[in-house]
Amino acid sequence: MAFAFFLARENRGLLIGEAISMDQYDRIVQSIQKIPEVNKIISLRTMHFAPEDILVAMEVNLIDGMDTDKIESVIDNIEQRVKSVIPYVNPSKIYIEVEK
Repeated sequence: MAFAFFLARENRGLLIGEAISMDQYDRIVQSIQKIPEVNKIISLRTMHFAPEDILVAMEVNLIDGMDTDKIESVIDNIEQRVKSVIPYVNPSKIYIEVEK
């Protein structure tokens, strides 16, 4: 019984969808803010599904006047910066929404 309680306590965050560490969160924010085309980060949400299975959802505000190709390039840059902070994140679980 004690062992089951210990396991439940240790894995509680994974069971309820724990977010990434504040250090990783801050490093992602700082990295994204260095991109000149990004005005601001509106929201950043993360959730662990497993120790190395993370969902990253972000909404950003970009500078005006960019064409579709440039917006796509900025989104790719954001995804690469997220991967540089969390190398094991699956690219299919990084969602970037551009504020309209």
